[in-house]
Amino acid sequence: MASKYSNAKTCPMAGCGAVIEVISTKIIANRKFLKLKCGHVLNVEREFSFASQRRDEKAGIYDFKFGEHDDLTLMPFQKEGVQFIERANFRGLIADDPGLGKTFQFLAPLRLHPEKLLPALIVCKAGLRSQIGREVFRMTNIPAQVMYANYEKPQLFKKAIVVVSYDSIWRMKWDDKIWSKFKTIIIDECQAMKNGSSNRTMKIKEICKNFDYPYRIGASATPIKNRGSEYFQILHLLAAEKFPTETGFQMRWLEQDEKGKWRGVREDKMEAWKEFTKDLIIRRKKEDVLPDLPPIRRVYRNCDLSEEVEEAYAAEMAGFMKEYADGQITQMKFMNLLAYIARMRHLVAMSKIPDTIEEIDEVLLTTNEKIVVFVHHVKVAQALMKKLMERSDDSGMSEPVWLQGGMDNVQRDEIINAFVDGPSRVMVASQLASGEGVDGLQKVCGLAIMHE
Repeated sequence: MASKYSNAKTCPMAGCGAVIEVISTKIIANRKFLKLKCGHVLNVEREFSFASQRRDEKAGIYDFKFGEHDDLTLMPFQKEGVQFIERANFRGLIADDPGLGKTFQFLAPLRLHPEKLLPALIVCKAGLRSQIGREVFRMTNIPAQVMYANYEKPQLFKKAIVVVSYDSIWRMKWDDKIWSKFKTIIIDECQAMKNGSSNRTMKIKEICKNFDYPYRIGASATPIKNRGSEYFQILHLLAAEKFPTETGFQMRWLEQDEKGKWRGVREDKMEAWKEFTKDLIIRRKKEDVLPDLPPIRRVYRNCDLSEEVEEAYAAEMAGFMKEYADGQITQMKFMNLLAYIARMRHLVAMSKIPDTIEEIDEVLLTTNEKIVVFVHHVKVAQALMKKLMERSDDSGMSEPVWLQGGMDNVQRDEIINAFVDGPSRVMVASQLASGEGVDGLQKVCGLAIMHE
């Protein structure tokens, strides 16, 4: 839909009148912007995925609150994402940067179109089941059925929403009567099914084919430019007519590295790729939507205890309860209780390391940003640094730095400079050592994880 500026020959901005010379074009949230030589920016036309469709004028339907007592609502670009999925008839991929609320965007349609989309099956990473289950209820007011064991069977009432992990979906002892009830499948972090011969991927492909789920939504922050080879499976599920074979996809669109591995979309094919997938993929970077983002945004992630930690945690809890219930609280008993609590906190912190590594990986692989991870226990920091160092060796990325307690001023400045001015993109920082403020971090880093 062309704007009133489409045919202008001179800059229409008040007091300018310079001859229009376009120096760059950018698409932000489905709108095309032209940057002119005179310095002004014009919104020339709307870039909808389907040219025949105009933006939904009933924008008010997207202005609901998340939960009865929440003040949160969809941000403008998130509304655009929901509208995109609607226009794609609920077959599309949300590929926004980390932290832009992909979960909200794939859950909102379930709230807005329950008669059409439910029952729905959500497939996610095992560690995110609990969190997505909470977000389902918060967003839709429908209690999620989160599956933790392969013998569990969902109650498929008319508006059921079932959450299952990649690791368990192929183990579920469900008969065809259950699988056939779903209308929608949502595949979160869909790069997890990149291996077409894995059990998880084959099961998802099998149920989609056998029961022909009409509505399929994927979500992933992995950018096609860097990780194109991971996209085929979800693209084939969404639009098999466009992506019939993996070999054809690779040969047509991707580039190979010196080892012969398929990587991202070829640079000379990028514009053609965007045009080819404009009805299928929506991707926004943080810099594209900065005006919509709040100054500070906190995202909470619920983590399940790992199996090896759960038993030790239960033993500490049993000891705590026995100590607490055994007579009066003396000073010695009080100290013992605090010791139990400290050990349980330490176990929880160790258990969360894989989840924190996952969050860090997403930032490093999908953005150019730096990130600080705050920890309390020294042993937790040591374990985290060990994992990060192993990753830097494997991937060739710069090594992380560790701001520890007890460092002298020279050591402290070296670590800070390596992060602020050097190549290091991850800083592990002691909460106590950095508690009085560290100059310069805010200039290069807008992301932080409070691990403990």
